[in-house]
Amino acid sequence: MNTEVLNGTNITGNELSVDCISSNQNKFHLDSEGNLTVKSITTLDNSNNTLDNVYPVGSIYMSSENVSPSTIYGGSWNLKRTFYGGELIAFGSVMNGSINNDSPVNDQEYCSFADNRIPNKVYDVTNYVDNILNANSGTILVKPQGIVGLVEAEMYISGYGSNSLRGFWWGSNGNSLPTGISIFPSDGLNFLSTGPIDYNYGGNSNTYFYKVTNQAAEDTSFYVNPTFVPYGGGSFTPAKGGVKCYLMVKAYAKAGINYMWERVS
Repeated sequence: MNTEVLNGTNITGNELSVDCISSNQNKFHLDSEGNLTVKSITTLDNSNNTLDNVYPVGSIYMSSENVSPSTIYGGSWNLKRTFYGGELIAFGSVMNGSINNDSPVNDQEYCSFADNRIPNKVYDVTNYVDNILNANSGTILVKPQGIVGLVEAEMYISGYGSNSLRGFWWGSNGNSLPTGISIFPSDGLNFLSTGPIDYNYGGNSNTYFYKVTNQAAEDTSFYVNPTFVPYGGGSFTPAKGGVKCYLMVKAYAKAGINYMWERVS
């Protein structure tokens, strides 16, 4: 049905077959191939995506650009922190308590730091960015949140070695690592260190580096849980007599600058 109006004709129908459609002042154009050219598009959003629902007061906004989110979302924001690549953003430690362990780790047996033979764990975690390091399951759980670029971990194992024990091979991580996380030393047995010999107390340490790349998802998490392997035919009993084993973990910001804004009103 056609209706004549002052500036042209209104067309109403269920189907319309034309080669192209253009407005009088070329504000839009639809060609026969289905390509639509317009000056602007305005959408009606009936959802509840208001500023107060998406970023309520107290929310944190991170950006690689030093531009206040007020220019995008409105509201009032304060620049809370500026992070530079390599900045220490969290550190923590795990150590066994005074409870004695009498269960040995046998020759060629892998033992991770989270193993119950390092008993009665005591945690001390400091986060400069909330929730980066977490005391969890006998070790440290890392949540990089797109901020962490490197995690450094030093594991020290102390205990009592049996006859024939000659030292440790240091293994890789006791838990599988997600996409975007890699460890050095990598898979396999690494860094032979001499240790207790013939019924002696002693210990060894090793340092690991966990690289967090851009392939890691925003919700990625992983356990810092390195392993050791006694060698030489004997066994080794960690934390025997209450001697200490510890794991020290440091998280560093990835390369680049990130700005943290907090909404205040």
